[in-house]
Amino acid sequence: MLDWSYANGIGFTQFCVWCSHDPNALSDYEHLGFPQIVANLQAEYPATSLAATSSSAQTSSKLQTHLTITSSATPAAGQPTTLSGTLTQGSTPRRSAKVDLQISTDKTHWELASNIAATTNAKGAYTFSKSLPAGIYYFRATYAGNATYAKATSNVVTITVKAPRL
Repeated sequence: MLDWSYANGIGFTQFCVWCSHDPNALSDYEHLGFPQIVANLQAEYPATSLAATSSSAQTSSKLQTHLTITSSATPAAGQPTTLSGTLTQGSTPRRSAKVDLQISTDKTHWELASNIAATTNAKGAYTFSKSLPAGIYYFRATYAGNATYAKATSNVVTITVKAPRL
């Protein structure tokens, strides 16, 4: 039995031959001309460029989003600093979307700054508040996206937390 498919116009995607338990089955496969049939099917139904780009096409069909982040005044150690921003799709705010805050001390290694994500309001706005020891920190926000909206990463903001005065 010969089974082949040409899925979604993408190209020749599957070929299967079921043979019996007969030890001569492979010679029957070759004798019946199946190698040439496979070659003809592949020539007649070649893979298209759509096959190579199908996963990127799915990503690009999502609506693009834009995520921003800003920070409040420079805090002293132990004092909270506020980070806020917006998530939009074009000029339309994305409401009820989960935004994560990431922190780095070298702009290379990022980790979650909070185990609690912010949720955007009706205007697409979100806010985080974070207390830190003295030092220089880099923050960015991330949105994971969903089936409709593409993921996004914000700009990076630098916050210098001053040591408390003694």
